[in-house]
Amino acid sequence: MKIKLAKLTIVIYISLNCLGWTSIVYASSVRKIAVLPYKNLTAAPELNWLGEGLALYLANKLARHTKFRPINRFKLETMMYDQIVNSLATDDQQEAKTIGKKLRTQFIIYGNYQQKNELKITTFLLDVHVGKVLASFDTSGPLNKILDWQDQIISNLLEKMQIQLTPQQQEKLRAKETSSLLAYENHTKASLLLMDGDIEEAVALCQKTIDLDPQYTQAVSLLIKAYELDNQWEKIPALYQKYEALLEKSQNRLELKNVYDKIITIYTNSSQSDLALKYCRKKLDLVGESNDNAEMISIYNQIGIVYQQKKEYDGAISFFQKALKLLQKQGDQTPIANIYNNLGDIYFAKKLYANALKHYRKGLGLWRMQNDTKSIATSYNKIGLILLQQKK
Repeated sequence: MKIKLAKLTIVIYISLNCLGWTSIVYASSVRKIAVLPYKNLTAAPELNWLGEGLALYLANKLARHTKFRPINRFKLETMMYDQIVNSLATDDQQEAKTIGKKLRTQFIIYGNYQQKNELKITTFLLDVHVGKVLASFDTSGPLNKILDWQDQIISNLLEKMQIQLTPQQQEKLRAKETSSLLAYENHTKASLLLMDGDIEEAVALCQKTIDLDPQYTQAVSLLIKAYELDNQWEKIPALYQKYEALLEKSQNRLELKNVYDKIITIYTNSSQSDLALKYCRKKLDLVGESNDNAEMISIYNQIGIVYQQKKEYDGAISFFQKALKLLQKQGDQTPIANIYNNLGDIYFAKKLYANALKHYRKGLGLWRMQNDTKSIATSYNKIGLILLQQKK
């Protein structure tokens, strides 16, 4: 199946709101960075895949081992590369700053490569805040050894950005995704096929990649994305379990948390509450070690939603109140209003209408302060239903 994806964007989003519950989503506080595909300067089209491979590899490494979060590669339009190169060629600092503002990032990594006696890769690090290239450097070696030496590019970039890693982080950084050059090439080509909307061919190539290297974490992740795009949801849970095992082995806590979020959403949306709760508990164990209030609020809310689905209302109330207590310390009004709404729904289901009315009105007050007309209308509707019930 071939589906042309507008603006090369691949976004899988499943909202719990469609089930009538309110989820809490927090924006990431980490710094963003854009990694563009490297440009092939040789007359060798068979190497075109490598530019995308380098970008994907660098983005994945930065995401896993630094506080930078690369912008979703699939959201970057192909014209972006030429815009940056043109702004540098004309020393147009304002254009570079404009690009950075659009991407909401400070740093952009891009480069080129050429194959002669050996492969030569040139990397540029652009600081769009000042519109200048902070660093450029060459890395070279035989193509069949690229998996051994491309990590030097990462090390050079981190040094130029003055980012120091702990010995443990350095060790993880040196860990290879795969030792198979063919698997690396296949994974990159599958990514390109997926961006072009050729899902069927991408799936086939992903499967070949995993056959070559069953431990290739990113290949499993890409196959999951392909199945999501093709709506083959029945195949996804088993793949997520495989992906989870690989992430646990590599101790990739950040991506493991993201996987738990997706699994929780899938099982919640399909009313498999026990399985959803199982992964909620796993996520709670994971984020509970980080002392991150935003993460704790998110997981408490997720557990509350699952208990609400199971009609175990006392459990739901307990976890929503835990989330509410942390939220009130932070003073973030929107999620507080969402929690009041969830609690109102539970008390309504328990026919405790006075409690339901109290929480709906608290939520209404906060939404009025934010002029959220849609939520205000929903609150009035729910309050009206309670008043009707009380008249019976």
